Amino acid sequence: MEKMCQIIIAEGNEQVIAPNGAVTNRLVQPVLAFRLPFVPSALSFHVMFVTTGYTFKEGLSFGFNIEDPEGNSVFGQAPQTIPPIGQDFDNFNLNLDVKNTAFMKVGIHTIIATIDGDVYKLRFTIEADKIYKYED
Repeated sequence: MEKMCQIIIAEGNEQVIAPNGAVTNRLVQPVLAFRLPFVPSALSFHVMFVTTGYTFKEGLSFGFNIEDPEGNSVFGQAPQTIPPIGQDFDNFNLNLDVKNTAFMKVGIHTIIATIDGDVYKLRFTIEADKIYKYED
């Protein structure tokens, strides 16, 4: 099976218990653009990585980064090993809540996920009603 990853960002995530007792994920308001009242500003959101083709019988590495329009890191997690699950799945979701992350610039930002050395990207935009000047 070909290895693939779909990255989806949303305002939030709810875990729902299905009638059979299984826990499923429900994304709240999937988006590709966030409008903030001003920047710099902090933003919280949810990222879901839907994967297929990866083996979870053994551990695999997963890393995550968000870059601003100039390629500077806004938020990141160095690759870490996901422990073995003991079985494989046709689809497997990795979920991450990004909380109170500082966004200093408007424009196209990029989420970069690395799974066992494979790189996947999603572009999204940060817009603002007002832009304040700041000094690094």
